[in-house]
Amino acid sequence: MGTGRASAQSFVAWAIALDTVAGMSSRTLPRIAVLAPLVALSCGGPEPGDDAPRTGEQGFEAKVCAGSTTVEGIDVSHYQPNIDWAKVKSSGRGFAFIKASEGTGYVDPSFKSHWAGAKAAGLVRGAYHFHRVDADPIAQADHFLAVVGALGPSDLVMLDVEDANHGGTASSITANAKACIERIASKSGKVPVLYTGMWYWQGHMGSPGGFSKYPLFIAAYPSTYQAAQTHSYCPNIPGDFSKWVFWQYSDGDPGVTSGAPPMPGVGQSCDRDFFDGSLAQLLAFAGGADWAATYEKQSWPLASAAPIQMTVGETKKGSIDLKNTGAKTWKAGKVLLAPIPRDKPSNLSAGSWVSPTRVSSVAKDVPPGEVGHFEWDLEAHVAGDFKPYFGLVAEGQAWFADSGGPEDDVIQLAVHVAAGTAGASGAAGAAGAAGAGSGSSAGSGGGG
Repeated sequence: MGTGRASAQSFVAWAIALDTVAGMSSRTLPRIAVLAPLVALSCGGPEPGDDAPRTGEQGFEAKVCAGSTTVEGIDVSHYQPNIDWAKVKSSGRGFAFIKASEGTGYVDPSFKSHWAGAKAAGLVRGAYHFHRVDADPIAQADHFLAVVGALGPSDLVMLDVEDANHGGTASSITANAKACIERIASKSGKVPVLYTGMWYWQGHMGSPGGFSKYPLFIAAYPSTYQAAQTHSYCPNIPGDFSKWVFWQYSDGDPGVTSGAPPMPGVGQSCDRDFFDGSLAQLLAFAGGADWAATYEKQSWPLASAAPIQMTVGETKKGSIDLKNTGAKTWKAGKVLLAPIPRDKPSNLSAGSWVSPTRVSSVAKDVPPGEVGHFEWDLEAHVAGDFKPYFGLVAEGQAWFADSGGPEDDVIQLAVHVAAGTAGASGAAGAAGAAGAGSGSSAGSGGGG
């Protein structure tokens, strides 16, 4: 993984719930699942010891397609020694996995610079260890974590399981990999991501169980870049998993996946990946978002129901409760509910609002894990039908949509304002903040 090879090739806990001695190798959310044949491969010229071909699909497992929203990223090693991380970030990539170690002694010579560069660019970063089947699993895990050093709240860790060059039986490989990943989890305090390909999981490990608690990073390559970008190709995953969280869709080899443009900031081929979800969900998954919220409850019904009935000049009172799932405390008067588009006056601003562009703040500080209450009154100024969105902002810091969510098109109302006499209250609503593994209450309709 992440090296420019001609063959196939962890992170924080589930939220809302991201090679060792000379001569080592580099590695190769659920939708409707069907039975189908399988695949996997990886990037550029071979790393030491990584010369075993990974070709073809082996067996049948679940085919799981990407959702409607994905975030692109890359994974790299010393085979991409000179990276302009600012260009990687500006190209729209949101994350990078970086090889740190392999076996019990090898340290990737580019790890330190890549690790610092990805952080400076503002990418979600993950360090990975290439698992050797012929090395002590505990010593491997300890070596990996020593190389990576102190992990930040949003730093991910991953175990790359695809070593086909150093023997081992299915049972011994499985036992070794399980001991290694469990050691990484216990020592780091994070839930490691598990990277593998169907060619290896089936062909070398015999499709074992017992790994489903680890987020899956699957390597599976369509024949064209377009098939990956349009999600018309759906990767197959091992039967022990119900979904993939990351998907390596290209190893940068045009002979495997054709039509991919050059990778900005890298200057050569590299592995290309998807996260299955939005940027806010990725940040929430990584556990490092300063500003994040999830939906709890509201006084208004859902936006998908009949609209609230109002007349011009009428005011109606409401509220919404949101849970602080970020790392920062919400300070009273500083974290506010606000209409979208950002910093634009709303046609439904009420006299109780802080300003025409700010609805309300929490009445008291809300630490992480606690629930904040926002008053959410409406006043009808002009007749018409409105389906406005609302978001959260930490004044002078960040909009929640740019951190851990909810995004700007999630919390929504539906309101009909008549010029005549007042009608009965109908329905309006808000969607819950989206997040990997979190429940939400979805609104509908366009912005207003």
